[in-house]
Amino acid sequence: MKEKLFLNLVNGARTGQELAPLQANARLNYLARLKSRDMLRHDYFAHRSPVYGSAGEMLRKAGVKFSLGAENIGAGGSIRAIFSAFMESSGHRNKIMDPRYSLTGIGILYKRGRGYLVTQLFVRPKK
Repeated sequence: MKEKLFLNLVNGARTGQELAPLQANARLNYLARLKSRDMLRHDYFAHRSPVYGSAGEMLRKAGVKFSLGAENIGAGGSIRAIFSAFMESSGHRNKIMDPRYSLTGIGILYKRGRGYLVTQLFVRPKK
């Protein structure tokens, strides 16, 4: 599964820097897939959805309790290429490597002619 591969790439980078791996969360995976599907369905590529709003708004509306949340989105011809692009971008890399996050959700869809579309959500649960 593409989402498992992406999680393994993310956690490989984190553990290589002695950071705890992110734990996949079923609800966050579902929300990340919804966001990717929304971008394909409504033909946009942005952090703000016309349907769900920002990542924070989407998480709150879904009842996710969090003290910190973020989102990475990417598109490309392969999962590894998208991950590499994330790691070459300071903004994306900083979210992946931020030790404050412990949970993640990854949603990957493929559309012929467009390639892979990745949404990754990051959450620090509210205590």
